[in-house]
Amino acid sequence: MVAAHLLGHPGALLLARTRRVITAAGPIYLVPTTHGWVCEQGPNFRTCHRGLLAQGVTWNFYSTSTSLDVIGIAADNVRAVSLTWAGKTRRAQLSQNVFFVHRPISIASATHLPSLGRLRLLYRGGKPVTTVPLH
Repeated sequence: MVAAHLLGHPGALLLARTRRVITAAGPIYLVPTTHGWVCEQGPNFRTCHRGLLAQGVTWNFYSTSTSLDVIGIAADNVRAVSLTWAGKTRRAQLSQNVFFVHRPISIASATHLPSLGRLRLLYRGGKPVTTVPLH
């Protein structure tokens, strides 16, 4: 359903190549498309990505009044992912190129949202650590 309504023509879903990855958020299903995109479905979200950013990740997040959950895909050379915000760090669970990190969040008002934070990426092979802002 999501892929059918996206701009950019993700292509047809390759359902026979679906992969299921278990995370702390529940099972995540990854479905590649004929145009090189990947669609993800989890317990609380559905989305598609055109590919990975130059840093080797792509992600999406969803929030409630008490938490922010970030779920993404990491390239093979990504060794670890963590989320940093307001001087705090929480390491993501990384399994089969899928990462998940949960952080508490408090929303004081609808007009002022706290900073979502930055993903901190550690790589294999000596590549320098990189951070990517969530927005």
